[in-house]
Amino acid sequence: GYRDTTVQSVARRAGLTIGAIYANFANKHHLLAEAALRALDEMTAAEWLGSGDFGAKTLGDMLALQMSLPPTPQHRLLTEITGASMREMKEDSPILQNLHNLADLVRHWILAGQARNEIDPALPIEPLVNHVISLILGSWTTKSLGLPQPDFEASREMISRVMHALAPPAGAPGTQAAAAVTDDV
Repeated sequence: GYRDTTVQSVARRAGLTIGAIYANFANKHHLLAEAALRALDEMTAAEWLGSGDFGAKTLGDMLALQMSLPPTPQHRLLTEITGASMREMKEDSPILQNLHNLADLVRHWILAGQARNEIDPALPIEPLVNHVISLILGSWTTKSLGLPQPDFEASREMISRVMHALAPPAGAPGTQAAAAVTDDV
């Protein structure tokens, strides 16, 4: 776990000197957070979100995939790192940087969805960004706690219902096009 891991033990296992570790990472928090985030990035849909296809179906599928992926030791480590290092976490934390980047991508997706009238343009963006991030963080947390994970189709159905709720109200300009898109989510 986070508390029992030392930079010295990581350096020894990696065949590196402590100086080599500190040349690349500011502290234990940065080292372990970066390792956990890299491992999770290989398994998650972060690249999918960053692909530029910002349709409602893509975001729905990305969230459903994130929710249905099996738990890994990295989920637990990332949760433990975050909890244990809250006092020392600063703006340059890899975890915070990762969350800011993810929030930027989600914000871009929401703006694109609002421009295409897939998401009600009257809805404020920041609460939507926070809700999507909360779904992802909640998924990581439930995985780290060993709770049962939903399958992809069950997650996709739940996300589809959320997307329908975010669509512009019936009768709003452009809602026929939006209804056709959200029906495919």
